[in-house]
Amino acid sequence: MLPCLQKKCTPFILHLEWYLLMINEEEEKPPPKNLFYSDLGPISLGDLESYIHKLESEIQRVRLEIEKKDTIKENAASVFKPRT
Repeated sequence: MLPCLQKKCTPFILHLEWYLLMINEEEEKPPPKNLFYSDLGPISLGDLESYIHKLESEIQRVRLEIEKKDTIKENAASVFKPRT
């Protein structure tokens, strides 16, 4: 755990430490396994429909994660924006 998370610190330091934790978390994730069929020919029509549904669900899940990370990035940028 980072030192500022254990005691009182300025919001700037807390945001910086939180950002560093997020970077480390992303670096530690293993690469995803290939979840796509290489040959769709032998797959039944029903299984193909199910496969499409699973892919659409995964796309939605990824879009939500992108939105969440964009919000985090915007919040961090507002903390670190240059003073004029």
